[in-house]
Amino acid sequence: MTRKSKPPSHGRKKIVLPALSDESLIQIQDFLHLALDVFEDHYGQQLDLFYHSLWQDSQELEAGKFSD
Repeated sequence: MTRKSKPPSHGRKKIVLPALSDESLIQIQDFLHLALDVFEDHYGQQLDLFYHSLWQDSQELEAGKFSD
């Protein structure tokens, strides 16, 4: 028996989410907000520098000042 590799998937996978009680839904949402707050507190400066660099590159490209 030979094993065939799957072709690469192009596009997004559908995530199937289960039904949740109202209490569970709120607890998960609160956790996700807290996790994102902690993530941004820790990596915020790095994120700001990255996005500022992208913005700066786009401004230079629009102005014709972009060099390789």
